Amino acid sequence: MGKLFGNKKENAAMNISAIICFLLILLCAADVLSAIFTEKDLHMELISCIVPVVSLALGFMFGKGGEKN
Repeated sequence: MGKLFGNKKENAAMNISAIICFLLILLCAADVLSAIFTEKDLHMELISCIVPVVSLALGFMFGKGGEKN
């Protein structure tokens, strides 16, 4: 797992949150595309659960900042 996410604790946390973000956005995109091509309703409860998690992960990644002395 160190090769996949990195050996440093800070980098591993950032990489894991980036992968989670990417997978959740991919899941939303697949749901939107399936709703478009099958002419079924969009699962809004899925999207309403995923958007806060993605925004939380993005806030973690961009709000991390440098170390304070």
